Amino acid sequence: MTDRPADSLDERYRYLYICSTCYGLYETGRPDGEEQRCACHPDKGPRWPSYDFNQRAMLCRCCGLNLLPSGSRWAPFFCRECQLLAMGVSVWNRRLIFPIGRHSLMHTWVPDTPSASLGDGGNNGDTLVEGLHGALQGIAGGADGLRLWYTTIMPRNLRRLGLKGDVSLREYMEAVATEAPALSTRLEAFDGLCRLFQPDPLQAPRTT
Repeated sequence: MTDRPADSLDERYRYLYICSTCYGLYETGRPDGEEQRCACHPDKGPRWPSYDFNQRAMLCRCCGLNLLPSGSRWAPFFCRECQLLAMGVSVWNRRLIFPIGRHSLMHTWVPDTPSASLGDGGNNGDTLVEGLHGALQGIAGGADGLRLWYTTIMPRNLRRLGLKGDVSLREYMEAVATEAPALSTRLEAFDGLCRLFQPDPLQAPRTT
């Protein structure tokens, strides 16, 4: 999966708009009727062919500046730049701070992550269940925090770009490309995300 700037948007994304209430992406006018819904109008239809869930695309949950293909259980929450920052914080703290995606197997790189298999040496049933439960709780709680931050950063982005109301994704991405946000813009967004999750995510790592 790759991040998509405005000039590489293809036909799959031509019907997408940004909701002015929840800031999720939704579609309107698709000839096949398989329209992505935002949180304001949850999708209750059947799952689309070849998708794990009915979502074609989403914006980075940290900066809101890059478009990410979605719909797969392996879909990431972050663009490349923000994902590296998020992973760095978890490595520094030796525990999962920001989930980088929906599936628990996407987080096995986190230090001290409990082994995911009974076949691994030293594991027992209680340890495995406890480890998986803690991992899933961390992912779910982290995803909730990312959604909260996304609804904070997107209004800021839209105001900075001079956009309001339900704007098309193409118009938004073209405005982002025209402004060409500096790295400092992403770092500012990531700093805000860190402050939302805890007072100082870059505190000294745990000792074991």
